[in-house]
Order: sequence, then C-alpha cells, then structure tokens
Amino acid sequence: MSRPPLLRRLAGRAPLGLLLGLLLAASPLPARAARQATLALNWLPGGAHAPLYYAQGAGIFEKAGLEVRLRAARGSREALLALNQGTAQFALAEAAEVYALRAGGMGLVGIMAYFSRGPSAILALKRPDIQKLGDLAGKAVGAPRASFPRLIFPELGLGPRFDLGKIRWQNLTPDQLLPALLEGKVDAVAGSTLVAHQYREAASRAGKEIAVFPYADAGVNPYGLLLVTTEAQIAQDAGLVKALAGAVAQAAAASLARPADALQAHLKVNPALGPGRTGAEWREAMALIYPPEARRGGLGRFEEARLKELQALMEKIRGLKLDAPLSRAFTNQFLPLPRLRPPAS
Repeated sequence: MSRPPLLRRLAGRAPLGLLLGLLLAASPLPARAARQATLALNWLPGGAHAPLYYAQGAGIFEKAGLEVRLRAARGSREALLALNQGTAQFALAEAAEVYALRAGGMGLVGIMAYFSRGPSAILALKRPDIQKLGDLAGKAVGAPRASFPRLIFPELGLGPRFDLGKIRWQNLTPDQLLPALLEGKVDAVAGSTLVAHQYREAASRAGKEIAVFPYADAGVNPYGLLLVTTEAQIAQDAGLVKALAGAVAQAAAASLARPADALQAHLKVNPALGPGRTGAEWREAMALIYPPEARRGGLGRFEEARLKELQALMEKIRGLKLDAPLSRAFTNQFLPLPRLRPPAS
C-alpha cells in the first residue's frame, strides 16, 4: 500500500511514534456496532405500530445507532412482564396497566406518551335517541366487567342530572361486543376508537351506521399507550434509553408527516395485514399520537397536570397508590430537544 504524500516526505526524518500516529489518523475508523434492543408491542402488529416499523424501514433506528427487534405480545401486561423477565428492554403498554404494575412494586418508568390521547369511547348504532353520551341513561351498555372504559365511565362529565344507576350494564367478552350491538342485544358498547373502523365496516354490511363518542370529549382523557422501560435499565444504560426514546419520538413525528410512507413500511414487514384495515387503524392512531392537547408541550411529552389526573383516577377506581413520586414513574428526560411539534393534520 503506498503511503500518503505527507508521510513520504516525513518518513526519513520523523520519529517512529509520530509516523504511527499519522498512519492511524489517515486510516478510516471501523464502523461502530449497532446497539441491540427489544421492544415488546402491546399486541399483535397493527396500524398503531406503523411509526415503529417506519423507524426500521426508513433507517431512523439505524441512524440512532440502534438495531431494534419488535416483539408481539398478547396485551399490555404481557409486554410489561417481558421487561421484568429480561426478554425485552422496552415495551409499549396502556398507561393504566403501567400505573397498576408500578403501584404493585414493579420498577416501571414511562419515557414517552406514545398515545397522548386515551382511546376509550362508547360505540353505538346511529339512531335518533342516542345523539350524545347523556342519552345513554336507561340504555343497555355492553362491556367486560373490569374493562378500563367501563371502570372510568362514571367519571365522565355528563352533568348533574345524569343518573348512573340507570345504565344497564351487560357483562360481555370483547368478542361478544360487536355482534351484540349489531343484533340489538345492547344499545351501545364501551370500547376503543381504535376498533371503530371494524364496527363501521360490519355495520355497513348490515345497512347500519356507527356513532363514536370519545371519552376525551367528555372530560376524561388519561394517557393511552406509553413507551416504557425500567429503573434498572436506566441505571444500567441510560444512553440506550435516550437513544431509543429519541428515535421513537422522531419516527412518530416523521410518520405523521408522511403517513402513507409509514403505512407502506409497516405492510412491507407485515404483508399478511390488509392495507384497508391497517390503514384505518393507522388513521385512528394518528389522532391519538398528536391530538390538540399534545401540542401544548410537544409530541410524546407528559404534562404534570394530566399525570396528576391519572393518579387521582387510578386511586379512585382501583385504590392504587404509586411507590414513588410521579416524576420518577413518568419522565420526559429522555425525549429530544427541541421539542417535536409536527404540523397539525
């Protein structure tokens, strides 16, 4: 290998140590190995996860020096338990489940509000006598007995004249909700805006229409999905936590700016998913990731007032108290600065 011109001129008179230093400086540095991490999803891959697959496909994780494996789970609890078992370093999970396990002594830390808006909602067939949530008095409403939308329903701001005792709750499994609604066995169901498209499609086939009444519009808006890690992981490698949280936040912002590209990246990795259903889920998720209330503090950031509302809600409906201050259980310290503020859609 020929030596660079500067080295040829100095070779006869420069000390050996200086020559070795110049050689090292002139040589290309080896590429730094990507840091590996596993992120457990809250469920099977769906439209809500489009930003994470976009982070893979568009090189956002790679640019952050990461190689991230996305692992499916059967619910938020399973995803969070993967952190405790050491099979994942990060998880996507419902805020209520994160709070409950943290109150139970598991050292979880929310590092990003992935869904700044909660998805809880009432879904009903469109009809003249159900135009708003207050019209549910005296109606039959289906929901699993201990589901979060059912538990927090009494907290909705429905006015002093609304008699909660007149709600006729029907205990149904998740799989029973849609058939019961279409068959007229219940007047409405307590569920999520993320499944609204499924209800609309099924109702359309039956010649009917669906009305969706989000809880957020009635004054009850706990955070939805959170990006979560553990205190042990932060203590072991805070740099990895910062890199992952920053990359997910950047991916969410980029996905909101280029939603079609994000969807295509998702479908490329998960070709068995139908573009119609996944696209509808992704559109619903976009409204939860960056709603108007998120624009106050920036994408993915927790607000102290809303965390206190979550704390009061969980203490009231489940009697749960945290083992640490809110600022220790939910933090913005790993999110990028300046604050991300994608264009309003």
